[in-house]
Amino acid sequence: MKITPFMIENRFARKGLLIDYAGVQAEVSPLPGYSHETVDQAYVQLQNLPASVLYPSVYFGLQSVRLALTHPEPPFRAKRHLFLYGTPEEIRARIRPGYDTAKVKISHLGLEEAIDIVRELRSRFRLRLDFNRNWPKEKVIAFFSHFPKDAFDYSEEPLPDPADLVHFPHAFALDETLREQKAGHLIALENCRALIFKPTLQGRLPPYNKPIILSPSYEGPVGLAHLERWVHAYNLTDYCHGLEI
Repeated sequence: MKITPFMIENRFARKGLLIDYAGVQAEVSPLPGYSHETVDQAYVQLQNLPASVLYPSVYFGLQSVRLALTHPEPPFRAKRHLFLYGTPEEIRARIRPGYDTAKVKISHLGLEEAIDIVRELRSRFRLRLDFNRNWPKEKVIAFFSHFPKDAFDYSEEPLPDPADLVHFPHAFALDETLREQKAGHLIALENCRALIFKPTLQGRLPPYNKPIILSPSYEGPVGLAHLERWVHAYNLTDYCHGLEI
């Protein structure tokens, strides 16, 4: 197996590793500040395979190679949502045709500007909101009071304390809580509608009986292409995924 360092040029510009096995390239690129392993640790592990426990980013790369060798090219483009973030003006500028579902990050917005931009976007898309646990509970409650209960597909991590999701009356999805392995009984709740899964950060797919939405960790083009293959290989094609950054 050949291992080649490369630079990823995006919002999280960083070093990554391209592995090449049997003519298949895959990507190993831990995300600084989020991955537990560094790119140097991943490099050492790749040089000393097999390992009893793989780093998540290494698992993603090696499993991507396996899937490429055992599965044909995806027969069709997987469903994906548009990813919208930034100021309200930047969010509007990122709108592109060809999508009926959008994920919008509102964790950094004030209450009124979040209400206004979400109202505007609801006229064009099915929406998934991402709060990143960043708003106090009172602000979240105030926000949802302006919308019907079924206004959104779900909201990612809407409350700062995940334990409060037991009493949250709206559809939600788990992201950070799942990565911290604190999801527990929250997954079984009726209002838990999806699990946001980032293979570079988490490695092996969880065995839960809930829709799994694959999400990137700002990989380069090779890693993003393999995420598309994961959707098909794991029979996740019924769902709309975050396959673009």
